[in-house]
Amino acid sequence: MEEPKRVPSIDSGSDNDRGVWPHNRNLADAAKTLCGTVITLEGSIGVGKTTLCCNLVSEMTRLGLPACCHVEKVDEEHLRLFIDPATRKKFAFSFQLDTMLQRAVTVREAYGQAAKGSCVFLDRGLLGDRVFCLQQHAEGNIDDEQMRVYESRLKKELERNALVRREVGLYEEDETTVYVDAKPETAYARTMKRDNVNESVYTEDYFRALKAKHEEFFELYNRPPLLLDWDREYDLTSEGSAAEGSAEESVLPAEAVERCLTLLVGDRVATCAVDRDRLRAIAWIYRARVSARQQ
Repeated sequence: MEEPKRVPSIDSGSDNDRGVWPHNRNLADAAKTLCGTVITLEGSIGVGKTTLCCNLVSEMTRLGLPACCHVEKVDEEHLRLFIDPATRKKFAFSFQLDTMLQRAVTVREAYGQAAKGSCVFLDRGLLGDRVFCLQQHAEGNIDDEQMRVYESRLKKELERNALVRREVGLYEEDETTVYVDAKPETAYARTMKRDNVNESVYTEDYFRALKAKHEEFFELYNRPPLLLDWDREYDLTSEGSAAEGSAEESVLPAEAVERCLTLLVGDRVATCAVDRDRLRAIAWIYRARVSARQQ
C-alpha cells in the first residue's frame, strides 16, 4: 500500500504526526503559511496555468483561507493582429509592450491584496512576458532598438514593483514562482483543444521554441522557480472537466491540486525554517488580519 502523503508541521518543522494529507485540519494549518504571499505560475501557452490558478483558489477557499487569482487577460483584437502572420511584425512590439505594462499593474494590485492577508495567484508574471518578447526578437518580428526599449521599460517596472512590495510590507521571500512544465507537444495539443480561432495559427515548433526560451530565463530570478511537472497531472480529468470548457470553470482532480499545494507549502515552510521568529510573525500577522476583517 502506498504511504500516505504527510505535510511538515508549521509548529515544529518536523513530520506531522497528527494526521495525513488531506483529510485533517493540518492541511488548513499548513496552507496558512501561504496567506500573505504572491505566487506566480509561469510556463508556455496551454500548459494549464489558468486552470491550476483557479483550482488552487478554490482549494484555499474550501480550507477557509483567503485567496484570489489574476488570470491572464489580453486585448483580443490586439492579440489577433499580433498572431496573424500577415500583421505580426507590425504589431509584435506594441502587443508585447502593452501586455507587459498591464501585467506590471496587476502585480502591484496583487501586492496590495497579499498585504491584506490573501494568497494571490498570478497567471504569468513580468519575466514570463519577457520570454515571449525575446522569442519575437529571435524571429525577427521585433528589432534591436525595440528590444532595448522593452528591456529598459521592463527594468523600470520591476524596480517600481519592488518599491511597492516594500511599501506594503512584503518581503522578497513572500513571492514564489512556479514553472508549470509540460512537453511542447502536450501544450500544443491542449491549446488546439481550446478551439480558439486566434490560436489556430500556432505550430508545434513555436511551442518548442517557447519552452526553450522559458528554460533560459531561470537565472533571472533571485529565488529559482519551483518546478511542477504538469505533463501528466493536468490530463487526469473526468469528462466535462478540465479537458473541456473554459479554464476558469474547469475542475482538476484533487490529487493534482494537492500535489501543487504540497509543493508550495513545503517551499514556504523551508524558506521560513531558517528563521522561526519570522514564521511565528507570519502566523501572528495572519491572525491579526483575520481579526480585523471580522470586526
